[in-house]
Amino acid sequence: DYVFATLTKLKLVYTIIFIFGLLITGIGGMAFAKRISSTVIRLKDHALALADGNLAVADLEVQDNNEFGELTTSFNTMKEHLHKLIKDMSSVSQQVAASSQELTAGANQSAEAATNVAETITNIADGMQRLGKSVMVALREPSLGPVFGVKGGAAGGGYAQVVPMEDINLH
Repeated sequence: DYVFATLTKLKLVYTIIFIFGLLITGIGGMAFAKRISSTVIRLKDHALALADGNLAVADLEVQDNNEFGELTTSFNTMKEHLHKLIKDMSSVSQQVAASSQELTAGANQSAEAATNVAETITNIADGMQRLGKSVMVALREPSLGPVFGVKGGAAGGGYAQVVPMEDINLH
């Protein structure tokens, strides 16, 4: 009977140790899972903020020196590169806008010059006719070119015109 009592006591001790070990393993596993999931949730929330266009979010704190720490560092680097890329694109778009304004101003000046040249040629021809000279003015026909009949720079950008245009337009 003594042997069975000792075995029963040992069985109870081993059962308690086993249950205690399961509890410690379960609590440790849950703590480890919570630590991993909190890192993933922080990255997810940060990614959603960036996806919404908020590049002003603070960098994530690197808490571990493992794969999650490397992922967090890479994520912070990606955010900085996106921020720099957007700044560069903004700068380039401002330069393009400024160049476009300069080109528009240059085109307007060219159109005005073409109009002035056409007016001057017409005035010279009129003056020579008043002096009794035989005058003929030759004008270049506006080409269809790449814009299919819309007058381009060669015809004064649409500003210098001969009226009626049908007299010289062969299209």
